[in-house]
Amino acid sequence: PDLIVGHVTDIPLERLQEAGVRGLLFDLDSTLLPHYANAIPEDVAAWLERARAQGFRLAVVTNGPPRRALPLCEPLRLPCVYRARKPLRGGLRRALALLELPAAQAAMVGDQLFTDVWAGRRMGMYTVWVRPEAPEEPWSVGVKRPLEWLVVRLAKMPLREER
Repeated sequence: PDLIVGHVTDIPLERLQEAGVRGLLFDLDSTLLPHYANAIPEDVAAWLERARAQGFRLAVVTNGPPRRALPLCEPLRLPCVYRARKPLRGGLRRALALLELPAAQAAMVGDQLFTDVWAGRRMGMYTVWVRPEAPEEPWSVGVKRPLEWLVVRLAKMPLREER
Protein backbone atom coordinates (compact mmCIF):
# COMPACT_ATOMS: atom_id res chain seq x y z
CA PRO A 1 0.00 0.00 0.00
CA ASP A 2 0.98 3.61 -0.49
CA LEU A 3 -0.22 4.52 2.99
CA ILE A 4 -0.96 2.57 6.18
CA VAL A 5 -3.30 3.96 8.83
CA GLY A 6 -4.79 2.63 12.05
CA HIS A 7 -8.31 3.90 11.38
CA VAL A 8 -10.04 5.41 8.38
CA THR A 9 -10.31 8.76 10.20
CA ASP A 10 -6.50 8.88 10.39
CA ILE A 11 -6.20 9.27 6.61
CA PRO A 12 -4.50 12.62 5.94
CA LEU A 13 -6.72 14.17 3.28
CA GLU A 14 -4.19 16.88 2.45
CA ARG A 15 -1.59 14.22 1.63
CA LEU A 16 -4.02 12.56 -0.76
CA GLN A 17 -4.80 15.86 -2.44
CA GLU A 18 -1.07 16.52 -2.87
CA ALA A 19 -0.80 13.09 -4.54
CA GLY A 20 -3.50 14.09 -7.03
CA VAL A 21 -6.25 11.97 -5.49
CA ARG A 22 -9.76 13.34 -6.09
CA GLY A 23 -11.87 10.30 -5.28
CA LEU A 24 -11.95 7.73 -2.51
CA LEU A 25 -13.28 4.21 -2.88
CA PHE A 26 -13.91 2.49 0.44
CA ASP A 27 -14.32 -1.09 1.44
CA LEU A 28 -17.16 -1.39 3.92
CA ASP A 29 -16.64 -3.95 6.69
CA SER A 30 -13.57 -3.43 8.92
CA THR A 31 -12.86 -0.22 7.02
CA LEU A 32 -15.82 2.12 7.53
CA LEU A 33 -17.42 0.05 10.31
CA PRO A 34 -16.81 -3.14 12.27
CA HIS A 35 -18.00 -6.41 10.78
CA TYR A 36 -21.58 -7.12 11.81
CA ALA A 37 -22.23 -3.50 12.85
CA ASN A 38 -25.48 -2.05 11.55
CA ALA A 39 -24.48 1.60 11.19
CA ILE A 40 -21.44 3.62 10.19
CA PRO A 41 -20.05 5.20 13.39
CA GLU A 42 -20.63 8.93 13.89
CA ASP A 43 -16.92 9.79 13.83
CA VAL A 44 -16.52 8.03 10.48
CA ALA A 45 -19.64 9.70 9.08
CA ALA A 46 -18.29 13.10 10.16
CA TRP A 47 -14.90 12.34 8.58
CA LEU A 48 -16.62 11.33 5.32
CA GLU A 49 -18.48 14.65 5.31
CA ARG A 50 -15.19 16.49 5.86
CA ALA A 51 -13.67 14.63 2.92
CA ARG A 52 -16.68 15.49 0.77
CA ALA A 53 -16.45 19.17 1.85
CA GLN A 54 -12.79 19.19 0.78
CA GLY A 55 -13.88 18.16 -2.71
CA PHE A 56 -13.34 14.41 -2.64
CA ARG A 57 -15.79 12.20 -4.50
CA LEU A 58 -16.72 9.17 -2.40
CA ALA A 59 -18.02 5.66 -3.09
CA VAL A 60 -18.15 2.24 -1.45
CA VAL A 61 -16.92 -0.89 -3.19
CA THR A 62 -17.78 -4.01 -1.24
CA ASN A 63 -17.83 -7.72 -1.89
CA GLY A 64 -20.92 -7.89 0.31
CA PRO A 65 -24.52 -8.23 -0.83
CA PRO A 66 -26.91 -5.32 -1.41
CA ARG A 67 -29.01 -6.17 1.67
CA ARG A 68 -25.91 -5.41 3.78
CA ALA A 69 -24.41 -2.53 1.83
CA LEU A 70 -27.29 -0.34 0.69
CA PRO A 71 -28.85 0.39 4.12
CA LEU A 72 -25.41 1.50 5.34
CA CYS A 73 -24.55 3.66 2.32
CA GLU A 74 -27.84 5.35 1.47
CA PRO A 75 -28.17 7.50 4.64
CA LEU A 76 -24.73 8.99 3.91
CA ARG A 77 -25.40 9.45 0.17
CA LEU A 78 -22.56 7.11 -0.71
CA PRO A 79 -22.77 5.49 -4.14
CA CYS A 80 -22.25 1.77 -3.63
CA VAL A 81 -20.97 -1.06 -5.78
CA TYR A 82 -21.84 -4.32 -4.05
CA ARG A 83 -20.76 -7.87 -4.92
CA ALA A 84 -17.65 -6.27 -6.41
CA ARG A 85 -15.64 -9.50 -6.39
CA LYS A 86 -12.39 -7.80 -5.37
CA PRO A 87 -9.54 -8.33 -6.22
CA LEU A 88 -11.13 -8.45 -9.67
CA ARG A 89 -11.23 -4.98 -11.17
CA GLY A 90 -14.79 -4.77 -12.48
CA GLY A 91 -16.27 -3.38 -9.27
CA LEU A 92 -13.63 -0.69 -9.03
CA ARG A 93 -14.21 0.24 -12.67
CA ARG A 94 -17.95 0.61 -11.98
CA ALA A 95 -17.26 2.82 -8.96
CA LEU A 96 -14.82 4.99 -10.91
CA ALA A 97 -17.46 5.41 -13.62
CA LEU A 98 -19.97 6.53 -10.97
CA LEU A 99 -17.47 9.12 -9.73
CA GLU A 100 -16.42 10.06 -13.28
CA LEU A 101 -12.75 9.72 -12.41
CA PRO A 102 -9.79 7.88 -13.90
CA ALA A 103 -8.02 5.34 -11.68
CA ALA A 104 -4.96 7.60 -11.41
CA GLN A 105 -7.07 10.18 -9.55
CA ALA A 106 -8.59 7.78 -7.02
CA ALA A 107 -7.53 5.87 -3.92
CA MET A 108 -8.76 2.47 -2.79
CA VAL A 109 -9.12 2.30 1.00
CA GLY A 110 -9.55 -1.05 2.72
CA ASP A 111 -8.52 -3.46 5.43
CA GLN A 112 -7.51 -6.47 3.32
CA LEU A 113 -4.25 -6.69 1.40
CA PHE A 114 -5.43 -9.51 -0.87
CA THR A 115 -8.70 -7.91 -1.91
CA ASP A 116 -8.79 -4.14 -1.39
CA VAL A 117 -5.15 -3.16 -1.75
CA TRP A 118 -4.40 -5.68 -4.47
CA ALA A 119 -7.42 -4.59 -6.52
CA GLY A 120 -6.42 -0.94 -6.19
CA ARG A 121 -2.82 -1.65 -7.18
CA ARG A 122 -3.98 -3.64 -10.19
CA MET A 123 -6.00 -0.58 -11.28
CA GLY A 124 -3.06 1.80 -10.83
CA MET A 125 -4.76 3.56 -7.93
CA TYR A 126 -3.27 5.05 -4.78
CA THR A 127 -3.89 2.50 -2.02
CA VAL A 128 -4.54 2.94 1.69
CA TRP A 129 -4.43 -0.04 4.03
CA VAL A 130 -6.52 0.43 7.16
CA ARG A 131 -4.92 -1.82 9.75
CA PRO A 132 -7.44 -4.53 10.65
CA GLU A 133 -8.36 -4.53 14.31
CA ALA A 134 -11.80 -6.07 14.21
CA PRO A 135 -12.53 -8.21 17.27
CA GLU A 136 -14.86 -10.38 15.20
CA GLU A 137 -14.63 -11.30 11.53
CA PRO A 138 -16.19 -13.89 9.24
CA TRP A 139 -14.14 -17.04 8.81
CA SER A 140 -13.54 -16.16 5.14
CA VAL A 141 -11.62 -13.05 6.25
CA GLY A 142 -9.96 -14.52 9.34
CA VAL A 143 -8.44 -17.38 7.39
CA LYS A 144 -6.47 -14.88 5.24
CA ARG A 145 -5.11 -12.77 8.10
CA PRO A 146 -2.09 -15.00 8.94
CA LEU A 147 -1.00 -14.87 5.30
CA GLU A 148 -1.43 -11.09 5.27
CA TRP A 149 0.80 -10.78 8.34
CA LEU A 150 3.40 -13.01 6.67
CA VAL A 151 3.42 -10.66 3.68
CA VAL A 152 3.70 -7.66 6.02
CA ARG A 153 6.74 -9.19 7.70
CA LEU A 154 8.43 -10.39 4.49
CA ALA A 155 7.87 -7.04 2.79
CA LYS A 156 9.11 -5.26 5.93
CA MET A 157 6.01 -3.08 5.92
CA PRO A 158 5.77 -0.77 8.92
CA LEU A 159 3.69 -2.19 11.73
CA ARG A 160 2.51 1.27 12.73
CA GLU A 161 0.73 3.93 10.78
CA GLU A 162 2.68 6.11 8.41
CA ARG A 163 2.14 9.82 8.71
